[in-house]
Amino acid sequence: MTEERGPARPGRRPAEPSTDCVEMRNLAIHLQGLRQASGITLEGLARELTASAADEKRISISTLSRHFQGETLPDRELLQFLYRLLGKSADLDNPTAEFEASLRILFAAARVKNELKWKAWTEELRGHRLQRDLDTARLKLIELGVEVKEGKPTSQVTVPADGVGQAELDAQVAESANELFDEGKSREADELLFKHTERLKVDRLMNFLDLLFENERGAAALRVLESAAKERDLREVSQILRHVAQHEFEELDQVWGVNARYVAGVVSRTRDSKFVAMLANVMENDSRMHHPGVLLYERVKLCQDRDLPALYPLLGSDAQKAYLSELTQSRECDCVVRVILWIAQNDPEKTIDTLKQASTSQYVGEGQRGERRVKIYKLLLEKGWPEDSASVILQEGDETE
Repeated sequence: MTEERGPARPGRRPAEPSTDCVEMRNLAIHLQGLRQASGITLEGLARELTASAADEKRISISTLSRHFQGETLPDRELLQFLYRLLGKSADLDNPTAEFEASLRILFAAARVKNELKWKAWTEELRGHRLQRDLDTARLKLIELGVEVKEGKPTSQVTVPADGVGQAELDAQVAESANELFDEGKSREADELLFKHTERLKVDRLMNFLDLLFENERGAAALRVLESAAKERDLREVSQILRHVAQHEFEELDQVWGVNARYVAGVVSRTRDSKFVAMLANVMENDSRMHHPGVLLYERVKLCQDRDLPALYPLLGSDAQKAYLSELTQSRECDCVVRVILWIAQNDPEKTIDTLKQASTSQYVGEGQRGERRVKIYKLLLEKGWPEDSASVILQEGDETE
């Protein structure tokens, strides 16, 4: 999806809202400020909103213009989209303080401009919050049941420390989630599991996942594991990978695919380049974990060379080798050439090694490797490389075979 963005032109101000309604005027000014901060034009915003619309509904520039002038009330999706352009959270169910302040401005405008919509929005949010409160109460009752059995006064109800009554608590949470799944309340069950596991230390988390697998709730266990890989810090994700690498789920690998590559795939899809680089470096220096190539293979499969400039400089020496190996093994010759050119410019000492790595590929049949080398050679010539330098890939290819 192509974005039309750029800094606002010096001295150019957004048009004044054309409404006399204070609430709509406040909303229009707020939306204009968000759009200016993102740097996106009205044309670019219309195009991106249309491309992201689930119902393929076309969003016109004139429609957006009326929203930004305070003439018409936008849907909440416009506010969410502007926040995402700014790289900020826009969760309606659990808003940040900043997004909640924006929602108040939107809801205040809706109340005077379209009361029916305001009521619908309000009831929807109230229902979501009620469900969260019920999930919290359900979990607290489970914890309370455990503590009362241990003879603690109810006035001293607290979440038990790790290792104190936790096995019984985990079993009851798993049983309660199981009942919700049986009742067809999958969303409620997942929310209960997420709320319970978000504070667990990694050792206990992995034991709890074992319990879910034993209850034949493997799919739910994977969702919890994915959430941990997406949200937890570097130390905890490293511990999770270490657990998996040490075959904590050995019997379940074939059934559920719970292995290092699975966790690495989640990290690669959901974390930024810096996090991936730091985790790869931890893997490089920890003999109890898989080689960082497992993680970097998944990243290359997802991004090809798009984050090469951001990722490569952060990697340790072994991780760099693994990363270049995965990049130069690509079936996409254009990608391989971009990598060679970037290395030649930014880490020239590695140029020859990179050419050698690119001369063959385990992902290409033996009969196609020669054709692949010739294509890379020709692309390098088209990019202005001297023939004697570009021909190295052909020479090294012959020697490796």
